[in-house]
Amino acid sequence: SGEAALSLQTRRNQAQRIGFDLGTGLGPIDLNIETALSRRVTRTFFKGDFDIDTLTFPEAYKEEDRWYSQSVLGLQYSFNYSDEDSATVGVEGFWNEMGYEDRGLEFISLVSGQSHVLYSGRQYVGAYVHLLNPGAWNDSSFFATAVQNISDKTALLRLTVTHTLYKQISLEAYVSRCFG
Repeated sequence: SGEAALSLQTRRNQAQRIGFDLGTGLGPIDLNIETALSRRVTRTFFKGDFDIDTLTFPEAYKEEDRWYSQSVLGLQYSFNYSDEDSATVGVEGFWNEMGYEDRGLEFISLVSGQSHVLYSGRQYVGAYVHLLNPGAWNDSSFFATAVQNISDKTALLRLTVTHTLYKQISLEAYVSRCFG
């Protein structure tokens, strides 16, 4: 069994978007595939070389009639590690055709506001572990995540702790570290 969804979005003078989402179980593992296609993208792209030492800057261009794809492939596995406690682990890969393989072009796109953080690179990989109310910590959850931009070799690690204080009031704290 599984689920599938198809979505369409279009507005005058806005990007056209088509989305497809498929989720299914492969035994104990959940598989999720998401793809988005966009056209009439109004942002500026960059090509060529960027070298601050020689004051070489890339060429700016637009391709509004081109279809761009963004896709995610994810696997998730949940399991019990005691009679009352469970954990979920997962991995995801992200392909972003609107991102850059070149670190210099990625930097120019970010600084000029044409790209967003975690969407500026061409390829990403991520992993996570979620412990919901482990052991005697029935009001706390732990969530560890790692994301790497394969295109520029940067990464982000984060550990988040959530503690419920009273019914729907919760406190969340995290520590994170960037690499690369």
